[in-house]
Amino acid sequence: VAIASTDIDVNSLDVVTDSADVTNVAYAEDVLSYTYAPKSLPMYMTTEYETFEKTYGFQVTNSINREIIKVAGLTEGNYKIMIGDAEIGTYSSADLAKGVNIATAPTNPGYIQSKTVYDMVTTKMGHDNLLRSIAYVERNLANKVDLKDVDACIAYLKANYPGTMETDQRYGAYETNKRSQAAAVSQIATIENQLMTVAKPGVYEVKIIKQ
Repeated sequence: VAIASTDIDVNSLDVVTDSADVTNVAYAEDVLSYTYAPKSLPMYMTTEYETFEKTYGFQVTNSINREIIKVAGLTEGNYKIMIGDAEIGTYSSADLAKGVNIATAPTNPGYIQSKTVYDMVTTKMGHDNLLRSIAYVERNLANKVDLKDVDACIAYLKANYPGTMETDQRYGAYETNKRSQAAAVSQIATIENQLMTVAKPGVYEVKIIKQ
């Protein structure tokens, strides 16, 4: 499974892609260049991702997180991959002929972008969890008190659920969460709107340069 893949023969300039658009392919003086527009971002390597690989031996990267660059016909030697101004790494012509996976390269612009997306989604999830916590408590408040009256809700909880407010974190945090509800809803909407742009893969100029 590939997030995106590019397969180029420098002799014929034939290009085969999967989940990516590649245009403006040129090869001269041991430099291959092209415009690269992947349709997906790589997966950011979270703690859970790394735990699956290191502790449980599940090869996330090799199985499902693959952004492949494959180049046939290069003269023998080592080649540096540049995506825009970012140096991705140096690979042998033999490795490039087999295909190299740049999905988790820390300088890969798509990987850096995926970290930004992950951080934004994590922030959104925090707001989502706050709203879920409010909804959980308000199941027991429905039809008993005006849910729009924060003070009345809190007074009812203190009168009827004093023990639960001490033992259940959702009840204990209700007052703080409820007073933050409107801000959370607004921040969720803002993040969702931003993600429409931030999560869109970029278009890059790629150069593969003999060293």
